[in-house]
Amino acid sequence: MPFVIGKDGTVGCNPVIGTFIESLLPCFERMIVFGFEAVINPKLASYTIPTGPALEFVSLGPEGRFWDHFSTNKRLRTAIRKQSSKIDMLLLRVPSHKAYFIWKYLGKPKKTLLLFVGNQYYNNAYSNNGLWMHIFRTIRSNLHDHRMNKISNHGSALIFANSPALVTLWEGILNKQVRLIKTSSISETDIVSVIPEREETQDSMRLLFVGRVCNDKGVRELLDAMALLNQQKANGYFLDIVGPEGDLGGYTISELMEKKGVSSQCKHHGVVPFGDQLFEYYSRADVYILPSYHEGMPHTIWEALAQGTPVISTPVGGVGDFFIDGFDILLIPVRDHKSIAEVVISLESNKLLRGSLIRNGLKKVRTVTREGQAKALTSTISRVWK
Repeated sequence: MPFVIGKDGTVGCNPVIGTFIESLLPCFERMIVFGFEAVINPKLASYTIPTGPALEFVSLGPEGRFWDHFSTNKRLRTAIRKQSSKIDMLLLRVPSHKAYFIWKYLGKPKKTLLLFVGNQYYNNAYSNNGLWMHIFRTIRSNLHDHRMNKISNHGSALIFANSPALVTLWEGILNKQVRLIKTSSISETDIVSVIPEREETQDSMRLLFVGRVCNDKGVRELLDAMALLNQQKANGYFLDIVGPEGDLGGYTISELMEKKGVSSQCKHHGVVPFGDQLFEYYSRADVYILPSYHEGMPHTIWEALAQGTPVISTPVGGVGDFFIDGFDILLIPVRDHKSIAEVVISLESNKLLRGSLIRNGLKKVRTVTREGQAKALTSTISRVWK
């Protein structure tokens, strides 16, 4: 993940990475974080972590595109080798194409921990699957998997994944034991203590999407559902969209909303910093919707549940492992805008279901916090690498 270095010595990064680093800081004498400096979209590095004696950030230079592979690897090799004598153990969040090279240039540490937080780099669920893209991504994905095998077979590597689906997937690829760890960007203090009261006077039901605004996240289906909902009940539904724009098949999100005829019922807010500002969007929403084609274990579901917001999601990746349809979230089929609309309407008309989802969601999210992930990770490290 790219980072931004502030003039005051602070480091800005992706909130998922930032909260993960913060959760581990109390558990180790010192941490060294390797990362590229954000160039393409520095706004994504919105979460600030302070550096100091316990945390050192090592820049690998500016991030590059695929065609910058050799120049970025040269910078990476120079920066990494200077740190090799300081490393007792190495933790790599993967999949990542640069993870193998960091491991290699550090001298292939025997105590290496792989934490899988996503699927392979390519599978048939991806929306952009034209012939040449399919060939390119398949080769790139297979090469990455081969390199992960090399790391996992060296020394006493520890391997984790953050959902049962990913455990099964990566055990099959690596032919090694993969341990389950529940990861989250949510702290125990972020979880609301009481069930929030929603405003009964508002004219429209407020829907929320948080994530990369792209086809693979089901944004097209969500906009189609908005058109269908507002056909049935004019101006009865409003959608807030939070997150950076991604691949929408050549459209901007504004153009796509215009094409679908829902511009007046939707608003794109761009990137909103993690914390109180983002939590405010969740707390104002009547429902959070994530109609993704594929996922690892999306952190935004935990964020929504922590604010007492009901969730509608496709059962992809770890979602189907962790949740029960109708008990703690509502599940919908992939690429099915009619189902999105139907479930939204059923939730709107059923207050008992809404209350039950909120209570059970809050109970579930209290078992998955960043404090808990740090404890689980470090206890396994202590037990295995005595």
